[in-house]
This record gives sequence, C-alpha cells and structure tokens, in this order.
Amino acid sequence: MVAGNRSNVTLDPVAIRLAEAGQTQSTSAIEWLEAQHFRSVMVRRAIWCTAAGWLLVLLAAAVASFVAVRLSMDVYKMAEETSIRPYGQNPWRLLWVPAVMVAFTIFLVVGGIVGSLLGIIPGYRATRSAIDWSAATDAVTRLLSVGCTYPEAFSTAAQIVRDRGSRNWLTQSAARVERGESVISQPSQTRKDAAMLEAFLSPSGNAPENQWRLAADHFLRLSRSRLTLLTQSMPLISTILAGVLIWLSISTSLAWFWLAVSDLLTGLT
Repeated sequence: MVAGNRSNVTLDPVAIRLAEAGQTQSTSAIEWLEAQHFRSVMVRRAIWCTAAGWLLVLLAAAVASFVAVRLSMDVYKMAEETSIRPYGQNPWRLLWVPAVMVAFTIFLVVGGIVGSLLGIIPGYRATRSAIDWSAATDAVTRLLSVGCTYPEAFSTAAQIVRDRGSRNWLTQSAARVERGESVISQPSQTRKDAAMLEAFLSPSGNAPENQWRLAADHFLRLSRSRLTLLTQSMPLISTILAGVLIWLSISTSLAWFWLAVSDLLTGLT
C-alpha cells in the first residue's frame, strides 16, 4: 500500500525500509509517516515562534538605536547653539547610549544568523533535540520490529535526524555494535538527552524493542512539553526585552536632554 503510493508520497529511508518488509508492515510505515508529519509540524512551530521572538527584539533594538542616535544629536545641536554643554568638555559622552544600542542590534543580527545556521538558539535547540530524539527512537523501534540489526537500524535512523548530537550517537553506536561492543559506550560520557536515552536501555539487551518504545514515548512527551514551554515563554520574554530596550533608550537619552534644558533655565535665571 505504501510502496504503491511512492509517486504521491515522498518516503524517507525509514519508511522505505518498513515498506520493503512486506504488506504486514504497511501499517507501521503509514504510522511512521503520520508521526513524521506531526513532528515536522512541531519543528515549524518552534521555528516560527523563535523567529518571531527574535524579530520582535531586533525591531525594538533598531528603534531604540534610532531614538538614541536622534535624541543625542538633538542634544548636541542644542548645546552648540546655546553654548551649554551638559556633557562637559567631552561630547563623546553623548554617544555611549547610541553606541550600546547599535552594538546590541548588530549582535542580534549576527547572533541570530549564526545561531540559526548552527542550531544553537536557546529554547529552540532543546526543543529540536527532543523532537529529533523522538524521531530517532521511534525509527529504531520500528526497524527492530521488522528484523533489522542494530547497525542497520541505527544507520537508517541517523539519516532522518538533523540534530548533530543524536546523529553522532547513532552512527557511533552503530560502529560500536559492528565491532562487537555494546550499544552503550563503557564508561558512558554522554550528557543531556543522550544520557536520558541510555538510562532506558538495559546493558543486558533484554526486550530491546520494549526499551526503545519506552524511550520513544518519553521523548515524544518531552518534545511536546518543551514546545509548549517555548511557545508560551518566548512571546513573553521577547516582549519584555523589547519594552526594556526601548525604555532604556528613551529614558537615558532624555536624561541628557532634560539636563541641557535645566542648565539653560539656570543660565537664564
């Protein structure tokens, strides 16, 4: 059923391997494709949420930079026209606020681009890692159920994940098993999600499909909870940060302006 619809559905390596197992595994292949579609929707939500938060803060930083530069220039012009210099003999003191705002804007632009290319944006990185581990553990579970060996299951699952950590773990584990070693390296030096996966796997290797199914269920729940946390916290954090940036820019820049006006009024009296 799945193999017959290849012209209409793009099959990944896991789906192709499941379809090749025969008609008895067609249901598993369909369920895998549906699960992959659900995970791709989760990834898109995480990307759009992160991008929207980043763009909001970037826009606020750009506005704050413009306000700081414009108010600082106005204070400088007023000081030159009235010969009242609230900044003393060093006009460069007016530039520290605009300089900080412009530098922060540049940092957001460069950091956002580098972070998106390397996948190291806070919040998004943890969410994407859980989603990829959910796909990897689900793939290994299904591949083991159709008679694939550990090296074959790990190598095939590594082709459908994008997170570098999960992909490296799968390829290294496949290489260890081919050398006759255990799935888990001894001593284990993994951290975070990979360490959590190894906690589900018994060194004895009894009932591996059940162990991998438990791990797949865990990472599915984990990816959902991390996505929920991301979509609920990112708008709040980005809105607060954007407001603080604009408030700091206006308040610190107006401080020079009101100081100049105060000195002018004092000189008139």
